[in-house]
Amino acid sequence: MLSADPIISEILASNVDGLIDFQGKDSDWIEIHNRGTSGVDLHGWHLTDDAALLTKWRFPSSAFLDPGARIVVHASNQDLVDPNGVFHTNFNLDANGEFLALVDPAGLVVDSFSPAFPPQATNVSYGVEETERSVFSEAAAASALVPADDSLGNSWTGGNEPFDDSGWIHGTTGAGFEAASPGAALNPQELATVLGGPSPLAYWTFDSLSGGGGVAADQQGNYDGTVEGATLTTGNGGRFGEALVLDGDDDFMSPGVIPELINPSAFSVSLWFQRTVNHSGAGTSTIPRAAVLDRRQQWLDVGDLTTIHAAAYASISGSNVFVGF
Repeated sequence: MLSADPIISEILASNVDGLIDFQGKDSDWIEIHNRGTSGVDLHGWHLTDDAALLTKWRFPSSAFLDPGARIVVHASNQDLVDPNGVFHTNFNLDANGEFLALVDPAGLVVDSFSPAFPPQATNVSYGVEETERSVFSEAAAASALVPADDSLGNSWTGGNEPFDDSGWIHGTTGAGFEAASPGAALNPQELATVLGGPSPLAYWTFDSLSGGGGVAADQQGNYDGTVEGATLTTGNGGRFGEALVLDGDDDFMSPGVIPELINPSAFSVSLWFQRTVNHSGAGTSTIPRAAVLDRRQQWLDVGDLTTIHAAAYASISGSNVFVGF
């Protein structure tokens, strides 16, 4: 079925000696493009820069757009049709950015910059990308690296071939960053990247509890933890999803004995937490570096613990967090 598809394809909100109208003025302008497969007559359609007044300016006469055709309307605030048949709206465009919409005769917004197009540069038009360009094919070979510092500089961008990417992560496109959804478990490789080392033996997100609120699942599937006293937030109270709340009065989670850590020479623990009470300067029992943490979300890294107990714990300024090893 054939259909018209008119859009606001381009605007110029700060015109200085660019496109000149019949009066020799460099007024703002709006381009409308019919991307559809059938023609459309814009007579009776509207342009507006006021979201509360969708019928602010009406195309006063026939303006037929064939498929693929375009029309330029001057946003000159003169509200007229010039001797050359060019339409002029009854408003200007605000170069600082504002709402702009194309509205059909039924009062429906067909296309818009909402809530506003961004601030505009002088003599630089702004619009939509209308040409698809394929930079590389789907599932093409790719390499990626999350750098620890800026020592690579621009050497990886070309001109230094062949470039040695043997230490990079290799795979296929697409590749990039994404936001994890609440409750989503990281896989072992992702965990190793986040924690800066090998894949952990256990990983608890504390996004949910099972067993009537008494069990925190290990996302590695190895060591589920028993929760005593602590409760779970409601309404997305954590960084992603929910979070375990320890009130500082003997609340803890213990997974019991982890055999791999009974007699190790060293191990590390990483803990993400948000404090609701500022204990800055308070003493701590086993993690001196936590003594001056302030009230904000952060990582706490406990590295190279050489004294191991079956149920070792760290008391962080009065909030007992049992880490069962």
